[in-house]
Amino acid sequence: PIFVVNTYETSLKEHETSLGRPVTVHAIDFDEENTPNSEIVYSIVSTVPQGLESNFTLDSTNGTLSVISGFDYKNIIFLPGQEGKITLIVQAKDKGIPPQSSTATIVIYLQTANNFPLCQNKDG
Repeated sequence: PIFVVNTYETSLKEHETSLGRPVTVHAIDFDEENTPNSEIVYSIVSTVPQGLESNFTLDSTNGTLSVISGFDYKNIIFLPGQEGKITLIVQAKDKGIPPQSSTATIVIYLQTANNFPLCQNKDG
């Protein structure tokens, strides 16, 4: 299987579970139709930052990404220079023997909910 798009992008507001733009990954397979070689199964392989896999589900049949639980921005340890960026590596694998697979990337930009400007009291 080969992904139609290599990188998918969307946004997510802090503490919410609805993506700014829904993401459904899609791969195609050129093997004979209606055989195990042409049946594609989607899965999440890894995340950056690590350990966020349990916050997401990827429908194994249709490739639709869902957020299970919202994120608290301050509790995520982002890579330096990548604050607010969550990357998922997803896989499309066929059911052939041996199975063939490919990967794609989903980038989610996490938007903080509490970016209030500091107010200074000008009364001295």
